[in-house]
Amino acid sequence: AHRTLVHGDYKAENVLFDGDMQRCAAYDFQYTGEGLGVRDVAYMFASSVHDTSALQFNMDDDLLRYYHDKLLQELRRHGKSAAANTYSFEVMVAQYELCLVDYLRFIAGWGMWGNVRWLRERCKRILPRLQDVIQVARSGW
Repeated sequence: AHRTLVHGDYKAENVLFDGDMQRCAAYDFQYTGEGLGVRDVAYMFASSVHDTSALQFNMDDDLLRYYHDKLLQELRRHGKSAAANTYSFEVMVAQYELCLVDYLRFIAGWGMWGNVRWLRERCKRILPRLQDVIQVARSGW
């Protein structure tokens, strides 16, 4: 399956960059555990990217394609070709969409912050087809 170690609270406030922006490090690992790796991507997009960013213009698809390509390259580079060969873009997007819906559920209980307008609109488009999204996402578990 396509589960991994996740940060659990991956947002801009929990990432440090060096002076020339070439390296970064995450910190604040209180929510670390096993989960879908794309969860951290969904949480970063929804919590740390401003409404006026590229996400507002539905460019998360381009960013997800870039992430997926890089992830598969790294899996293969580390001898995990079988995992790379079975983790389709379609499955990753379905898992990402489930994570977005879960994040909206979470912040609805804790208080809304981040890219809320974009997140709500994105989830409105996901919810009518949620059963299909779940079915595709499960095919990657």
